[in-house]
Amino acid sequence: MDECLIEKLYNEHRGDMLKLADRILRNRNDAEDVVQEVFLSLLSREKPPRKPKSYLMTGTKNRAIDVIRDRQKQERIAAGAARRLSEDEDEEVNPILDLSADEHLAWALEYCEDELSNDE
Repeated sequence: MDECLIEKLYNEHRGDMLKLADRILRNRNDAEDVVQEVFLSLLSREKPPRKPKSYLMTGTKNRAIDVIRDRQKQERIAAGAARRLSEDEDEEVNPILDLSADEHLAWALEYCEDELSNDE
């Protein structure tokens, strides 16, 4: 795909993409990574998408949700390890460890639905 077109799209839409990813993830560094990954996916396409803004914003939303799911998986693994350690020490682990990522994911999905319905 034409690099001049990608640069133009980057300059036009990066700010909106970054805002969306940052609102979903609540982490600026992760949001910047998401935007970079979406533009890398655009580079791998042979032809530009028919609706570039929709492609970029939907890709940003989906990738940000993937990041949350990855966090959720990591938190569950950590909670399981903490639970095993506490069983060894006869201590009880706070179950909130399993909920924070779930709550974050639910919030992110609700937020994305609201944002996408406002764009239409």
